Amino acid sequence: MPRKRRTAKERATKVPPEAVAAFQRGDKDALDLAIGLRPWECSPFDVDGDEPPEWMRDQFQKERWRNAREIRLELEAALRADQSQKK
Repeated sequence: MPRKRRTAKERATKVPPEAVAAFQRGDKDALDLAIGLRPWECSPFDVDGDEPPEWMRDQFQKERWRNAREIRLELEAALRADQSQKK
């Protein structure tokens, strides 16, 4: 039986070019706006290290921290790619 072809729900990257530019400038407010962060969500500027801090006991907080870290890694990769293209 034929099946309907589905499109992927995940985009290849979560960060638009405006977010990369804001990250490069160090503009936290512009970055949060560009990636659509809500006020209670963890910003990519606020994550440091590989694991959430010990004081985060709530699983929901840890998940938001991990999401921010993933976005930060994507931002850093986009910056590296942009710098290598300029060379």
